Amino acid sequence: MESDTKIFLERLGTRIATLRLSKKISQNELALRMGSDKANLRKLEKGKRNATVSTLINICDGLEISMSDLFNFD
Repeated sequence: MESDTKIFLERLGTRIATLRLSKKISQNELALRMGSDKANLRKLEKGKRNATVSTLINICDGLEISMSDLFNFD
């Protein structure tokens, strides 16, 4: 994986985890809301898996946020 891609995936994973924790949602609960499993979500949050667009939509739905909120890394 190219270093820019790796950095982006790690930042995205950190953002997902931060948003999830701010809403007091467990990994298991978010995974259920996404129609996924905890292991998949854990890999996304650690930046070890590249998410598809549909997965990103499911994350946003599960967190009740917009896609722009998800990508607001500031």
